[in-house]
Amino acid sequence: MGANETQFSIVRSRGDDELSDRWTGAAGMTVAAIALGYCIAIEGAGLSRSTVLALTFSLVAAMLAISVGAIWPLERKGDRPAVLLLAAGMVFQVGQLLIDPVGVDLSDSKVIGPFSFALVAATLLAGSNLSEQRWLGRLQVPLLLLAHLALGAWILRTSSIPDSAVHSIQRSASAALLEGRTPYELSFPELKGRGFPYPPLTLMLNALGQAVAGDHRYAQLLAITVAGGLMAYSRPGRTGAVAAALFLFTPRMFLVLQQGWTETYLVLALSASVWCACRRPKIFPFVLGTLFALKAYLVLGLPAASLLLRRPIKRKDVLLLSAKAVGTALVVTFPLAAWAPAAFLRSAGTLELDPTFKPEPLSYLAYFAREGGIQFPAVVAYVAAAFAAALAIWRSPRTASGFAAAMALTFGAFFAFHPAATVNHYFLVVGALCCSIAATGLPGTMLDVEEAKAMSMVTRIGEASPR
Repeated sequence: MGANETQFSIVRSRGDDELSDRWTGAAGMTVAAIALGYCIAIEGAGLSRSTVLALTFSLVAAMLAISVGAIWPLERKGDRPAVLLLAAGMVFQVGQLLIDPVGVDLSDSKVIGPFSFALVAATLLAGSNLSEQRWLGRLQVPLLLLAHLALGAWILRTSSIPDSAVHSIQRSASAALLEGRTPYELSFPELKGRGFPYPPLTLMLNALGQAVAGDHRYAQLLAITVAGGLMAYSRPGRTGAVAAALFLFTPRMFLVLQQGWTETYLVLALSASVWCACRRPKIFPFVLGTLFALKAYLVLGLPAASLLLRRPIKRKDVLLLSAKAVGTALVVTFPLAAWAPAAFLRSAGTLELDPTFKPEPLSYLAYFAREGGIQFPAVVAYVAAAFAAALAIWRSPRTASGFAAAMALTFGAFFAFHPAATVNHYFLVVGALCCSIAATGLPGTMLDVEEAKAMSMVTRIGEASPR
């Protein structure tokens, strides 16, 4: 019997709600993902009351999805409410992309026509996954992923949107590494200080894309597409495929790709961690370690991993999980860090763009500072993240879906109260929300628990009856 079947049998026999996913939560997470996608879609018009309201709506929806638990009329309908909401979200997002496909040059008619056609074709492939009986069988998800990959590659080739500072820095650093020089000792005109600000794993992935395709962003495109595939195959059924489609066509996806923002790798590592938690739990800690190796602040997500530990939680299990995850992060970081240790320690994780290149922040603190002149310290973000993590660990189901939901709420709160958070940071939160939705299901839904209780009662009555 495999690991998934074993966990499922435990849920059915114990009737343990902590080990049970909730379709109510999946529906709430879908609302949160759609609202956050809308927030960052309209952010291009500037930080406004509308963006703040959309951000608040998303956070509240995620908190309620985690806190409320099971609403039985929704649970009895299984995945249908979540799937219908995902379908509505897809229609809304595609409409947003057709009206304002940020990251695509609307001034070029030769570009926008083929883009619209390709987007509609990809949408039809995404919509075909809504049916319980897929039209194209096992080919539907691979075709959707290929369509996304082809569309992204075409956009990178045709887009004439000005390059971002982040893209320029990564392009120069990748070229330096391929020439045998360490970027941690270089100077970049876009930065205030000296040295490459991203961890070695990001640099290695970028260099791979630069070496193979001549542009590091092709590695980021592949990361987005593979992340969607991992979401689609996290659990059996249609929910994962539709959640993946919602993620792959979130309104600012093409801007994130075109600008070369590194959150693409974060979503890949997170979706791989969730997939492993569902399918290959033994390697989950090691894959989780690659997530921590990509950005220093991601260590805030380590408490969320406790949702996948056995109850009662033992110190030995916590230390073992932490050692495997942190050890993996150190292993993938060490080779390039040891090349120039002093330069690495000085520059990694200290991205400080010249003011000329800074995008407008999107957070409550930035809004209060602009509208009311009220300045809050950055420590507020860490307090908000700690509160969100505590709530998520207390109320989330102890499943892969619960882990992803905890990550989404933790970093959603962190960025919402961070004075320097921008659009690209919320791309990670959208990815985490979609991972949570995709991972919902077996083993152990709330409905399975109720059925198990009923079956157990019938069995006891039968055993007590005279023979």
